[in-house]
Amino acid sequence: MMRMLTTMLMLGCLGGTAALGQPALDSLWPNADGMTFEYDFSYEDLQFGDAFAGPASLALNGTIMTPGGLAQVLVGQHVSSGLKKAGSPPALPGLLAAVWRIRTDLRPVIEARFSSLKTRSSWLPLFLHDGYFMKTPDTIEMWQDGWAHSTWTYLRGEPASGMSFTHQLVPELADDIFLHGTVTSTDASVVTANGTYTGAVRVDYLIDMGINAFTNESGDPVGMAHGEIQGHVYYVPDVGPVAMLQEAVPFVWIDCGEEPCPSFMTEWLDTVVETMSLSLARTPVGNADSSWSELKAMYR
Repeated sequence: MMRMLTTMLMLGCLGGTAALGQPALDSLWPNADGMTFEYDFSYEDLQFGDAFAGPASLALNGTIMTPGGLAQVLVGQHVSSGLKKAGSPPALPGLLAAVWRIRTDLRPVIEARFSSLKTRSSWLPLFLHDGYFMKTPDTIEMWQDGWAHSTWTYLRGEPASGMSFTHQLVPELADDIFLHGTVTSTDASVVTANGTYTGAVRVDYLIDMGINAFTNESGDPVGMAHGEIQGHVYYVPDVGPVAMLQEAVPFVWIDCGEEPCPSFMTEWLDTVVETMSLSLARTPVGNADSSWSELKAMYR
């Protein structure tokens, strides 16, 4: 009996040590007002022949009230090529532009419902993006103008390897578009432009874009396709998000029944058509080190 009690106490101590060794959710994204994260950003689009690279930044700049409570304004800025190719997404916020691109069947609904959104954020990545940042004891999430619900989840719950979450995206448009997040490591090493970090939390993200139903000019069914956006972010305790990879695959699988699928589907089958990456360029700083006006000057 005594031996069993001793064993149980030892296991309890070990369990407590492991729990204490887990990184805390709060530490994975420091969010003091004025905190600025500077990155090296790269972008490549095979479909529209666009590619560029340069500086990027995300800066916490003041607060705003949302339907979910008080949030911080997270301002994003990065270089761009300035190209506007025929067939590329119209002036829409990032997530809507991504849905517009992959879910061609939803384009009329998006354009009709969100025609009042005249400006598109200059920030392209989704797995790290701007908007209204909210961190609670249980969640790190985002809100956006014009939405009555949170629009994105970065993390939910204290991170532990294998834990996962699901967030339904744009329910106003479709019932089959979901963000899935999975913690795949709590002690990862990652190489960035600012050096190598250890003890990082890696979160894999996948946006399931649902089923895209294609029709011809007469409105007759042509086929179906399933698209995804996949990638990951590394978060370092007391530093924040240090690296991101995001890849879009509009045609993970296609199905045209007994008829052959058209070439615009087959030529891009299981192909990454758009790739974005962010790599921390220097240790995050506050307003005292780099003003917002100085950061904006980097992109002129």
